[in-house]
Amino acid sequence: MKLLNINANAWTYFNLIDARKTARNYLKSVVEVFPDEKKNIIEDLYHQYDMIYNELKKNWIYFPMNDWIHADKNEIWSPTGTMEGNE
Repeated sequence: MKLLNINANAWTYFNLIDARKTARNYLKSVVEVFPDEKKNIIEDLYHQYDMIYNELKKNWIYFPMNDWIHADKNEIWSPTGTMEGNE
């Protein structure tokens, strides 16, 4: 993957995480507004978004941000170690 594409991929991935987190939090905040027969649906949706959010969050380290990239050394720092760039 080219180093130029990495930042776009990282921001896209972080936006996916943020959107699922926001949806999860919203659903939790409005569940009491719904009638009892609808609460289970909202709670199920909340749990689905929570699961997706947590799964996405586990892999955030594979989408490095700009300050992780050292183009002069052709490498990318990550919490799991250094990766070579421009494969």
